[in-house]
Order: sequence, then structure tokens, then C-alpha cells
Amino acid sequence: MPSQGFLVRHVKGIQFDNIVIQSIKEDHRPAFVLEDVQDADFFRIRTPHTSDAPVFALHNVADLSIHMCSGVKDTQLSKVDQKTL
Repeated sequence: MPSQGFLVRHVKGIQFDNIVIQSIKEDHRPAFVLEDVQDADFFRIRTPHTSDAPVFALHNVADLSIHMCSGVKDTQLSKVDQKTL
């Protein structure tokens, strides 16, 4: 599994609200991996605090909105080929 939480692939229109991801031991994988995703909203997401692990790994993502998520500033992206947050 490429993420410690959710792998979202080939999706159009998805919303995550009030999600908490916890792990027993430190995990350096991103909490969310998005591949070929359009119109995704993330609101009030809490993830483990690992200094070198991104919260989001994005690959071919359009219309992304992130608000009140731990470890990530509020973000809106219209299109991104590859990026980590």
C-alpha cells in the first residue's frame, strides 16, 4: 500500500470530512495518495505528525480543496501533475 491511510485512484467527485488517521508506529508514507482524481475536498483531517512524510501525494489531480487539515495549510489547486503537501 503506497499510503498509510487512503489510496484514491480514478475518482471524480469525492469528499473526506472529519477523518482521523492513527498508526501504532511511525510511518513515513503519505496519509493520502491521490492518482487521477478530479474534484476532491478534504475538511478537518488529522494525521500522525511525521516530520519527513507528506500528508498528501498528488499525481494528476484537478480541483483539489484542503481546509483545516493538520500539517497542511488551507490549499486550493486547479490542476497539478505531481506534488506533495
